[in-house]
Amino acid sequence: MLNELELIRLIMAGESQRVDFKRELDLSTAKGKSELVKDIIAFANSAPTGGYLLVGVDDDKSIVGVNAIEEERIQQIAATYINPSVDLHCALVPINFPKQAFIGVIEVKARRRPYKFARSIGSFKQNEVFVRHGSIVLKAAPEDIIEMHGESRVIDIPDIHKKPRRTLMKTASNLSFLATVVLMLFWSVMMSKGEHDLIPGVIAGAVMGVVGGIVLAAAIRAMDWVIQRRQESKTALMAVFWATVILVLGVVLAASLPFSSPADGILSGLVGISLGAIAGAIFVTVIWAIEWIVREVGERLH
Repeated sequence: MLNELELIRLIMAGESQRVDFKRELDLSTAKGKSELVKDIIAFANSAPTGGYLLVGVDDDKSIVGVNAIEEERIQQIAATYINPSVDLHCALVPINFPKQAFIGVIEVKARRRPYKFARSIGSFKQNEVFVRHGSIVLKAAPEDIIEMHGESRVIDIPDIHKKPRRTLMKTASNLSFLATVVLMLFWSVMMSKGEHDLIPGVIAGAVMGVVGGIVLAAAIRAMDWVIQRRQESKTALMAVFWATVILVLGVVLAASLPFSSPADGILSGLVGISLGAIAGAIFVTVIWAIEWIVREVGERLH
């Protein structure tokens, strides 16, 4: 949540893609509740790093202040009228400049777009979608909704306890394991022809395939775990994907080395797997570091 200095900076910068001012909240009427829901939906659909609804601030940046922020009521309204569920954090933040006052801060964080009205309220109808362009809230165009739906199929973060997701990840892990075993067996047989005994090659390939398959299956499970727990899902997905590619390439390159015994083949395979895993880990770390820096710099600039 924002501290006093960060809040003052946001107020001084004015309304934007991720900041909106409200003199007060009217939660006693359908019109007031519907306007709040519309603003939250627009933030969730348009501000990937999060948005802030500042209550107690006029459109001209003048501080009015509020006495309280009804978090429980706000959470209840959002849960009733917004689909899918959106992450909200409410706080009453004191400031001393330009005058002493309390500002109500509603932080909006999104995971699965598009967000829409779950039911009709006020002048808004069920399933209506809104987006934010700068400081203006508009009804989403059909192409915007299609784009958000396509995005969700890539970076969606469903509940880990849903059976279809567990089945999908288990199937992907098992298929990757079997594919790697078959790949290593085929490669070792081809490399053994005319140069080495077939049996040592098959044994070495089988062991490398099992080890490589286990690592690849573990990488897929790790990818799933990362996506569930990180908001930067798309980047995390790409990072782990390329890490897995590097790992598999390491296994294949190691398997292509000449070997005269199962021990030599196994050793080269393990070396390749280790190098691939290290390279992948470095790659993921660098990507996440860059992502963190960009996000922090962006928040400071805003």
